[in-house]
Amino acid sequence: MSQLPRCKDALLDVVARKPSGLLGRFVYSRLSGGDKPAQLALERLDLEPDDVHFALGQGGGVLLRTALEAVERTAAIDHSPDMVEPAKQLNGEALVGGRAEIVHGDAAWLPWPDDLFTCGACVATFLFFEEPTNVLHEVNRVLRPGGRFVIVTPAKKRGPRR
Repeated sequence: MSQLPRCKDALLDVVARKPSGLLGRFVYSRLSGGDKPAQLALERLDLEPDDVHFALGQGGGVLLRTALEAVERTAAIDHSPDMVEPAKQLNGEALVGGRAEIVHGDAAWLPWPDDLFTCGACVATFLFFEEPTNVLHEVNRVLRPGGRFVIVTPAKKRGPRR
């Protein structure tokens, strides 16, 4: 059996499923706020100043920084400690000012109280959740009634339509 599938899985773990180490930090600290999935999520949320935003799997924190341009408060959770640290560094001023909270943890068990947020996003990470049903229950629990939540996930590219 070829080693290639195992190598691909290991690389996927480091740069996507649970980013870690130098490579994971390098990839996610370099993403700009203009990457298409994050921009799509923020466009769909149509953030307002009175929104209270949260993110699942925030990566290096660029989505949070961009959201903070429109909202007063945001929070995020990531299961990779190697992503929590750069996100905290990037959003340090907002953390100190009480406008942001970034925690290490599991999206299937969110640490926030019921009905806290008006909106949230999960960009390019939902497909990696081991308990997606629990994650959705938790999202529903922490969203206020009428809250908005956007999931943006990669899809296989389609060929040309005929």
